[in-house]
Amino acid sequence: MRARLSGWVFIFCIVLCTTKGYAADGDDEWADDFEDDDAGFAPISAPPSTAIAPSGPFRIKLGSRLRTGAFVERTGVEQISTVKWSNDLSTSYTGEQIRAVIGVRLDVDPVYLTHTRGFDVPTREAYAYRVFGQETLIAYRADTLDVSVGRQSIAWGQGDLSSPLDVVTPLDQRETGLADIDELRRPRLLSRLSWTHENHQLELIVAHEAYYGERPTPRAEYSPLRAALSADPVLNSLLGDKKLLLTSKQSGFAPSIWDQYIRWTRTDSGVDLSLTAARLRFTQGVFTLPEIASLANTEIDFQLDHPIYYVLGHSGAMTKGGLLIKWDLALNIDEPVNTGQLTQGTPMIETDTVNRFVPLLQVG
Repeated sequence: MRARLSGWVFIFCIVLCTTKGYAADGDDEWADDFEDDDAGFAPISAPPSTAIAPSGPFRIKLGSRLRTGAFVERTGVEQISTVKWSNDLSTSYTGEQIRAVIGVRLDVDPVYLTHTRGFDVPTREAYAYRVFGQETLIAYRADTLDVSVGRQSIAWGQGDLSSPLDVVTPLDQRETGLADIDELRRPRLLSRLSWTHENHQLELIVAHEAYYGERPTPRAEYSPLRAALSADPVLNSLLGDKKLLLTSKQSGFAPSIWDQYIRWTRTDSGVDLSLTAARLRFTQGVFTLPEIASLANTEIDFQLDHPIYYVLGHSGAMTKGGLLIKWDLALNIDEPVNTGQLTQGTPMIETDTVNRFVPLLQVG
């Protein structure tokens, strides 16, 4: 069992305004219609600060946080599981009709920099030191029409911690459960068109990139394959001293791998409703075993396939007395699943499809 000992050790933000002018009014105009927008338009709420309010269109933000975790059933050095230091740098320009953002993140975890913990090379490369592109986009607004292109992070659905309709942006699954969901989102290349009329909004999104988030390496402490390797002597004998990699079968930016999403939203006094439909590739991926001949190699590549499936959904939120009621309903059509076994005999893995109805209700 793993105990989360994480917290914000320090956060600091530097806001640099290089030009005075109309940007303050421009920010308010952008924010009026995008308070619930997840494509980068909405301003981030923050506690009161003594800092001077920015008055120019250009801003630079720098944030840093330290998160630690430990295994409660272990003692000594091995008890510390992560000491991740994340640093975010972004610069943005906000005008009356144009908004642009460039962001980057640096993650460093010294736990994986040491060679005494027995981590293999792929695990150290995946966890010890990484540089990620954060939201990097350009957006244009004209009356009721908004267009944005670039690496974007978009959240759909009403669930606070998770939602079956939150299928646009992939997640960083290397340490699932040890961070807030918003911190785990990994932006990818999207085109987004939004049309607003009175209390209605229609969104069309195309994902141009075969990027399905970050995953634990086969021998990482969060990998399901690690448990199978340690528990099964047959797998251990076949793969025990090999360098194991985990890659996606789909890659690149070809139109054949693009995902499509559409959502209609209606906002009324006290009630929000939306309908969602998507044709997308399965982000989680289905496991495929390597060829028998490759077992003789010193490096073995396990591939994740991402077949196409479909999602139909409805979500809503309403107030009843002093309660806030939220719900998400998702119907996954032809969702891929793995069948078979990795342990207890000869490994056999196949891929099948299922139709699943996934409800979510939240009252608070």
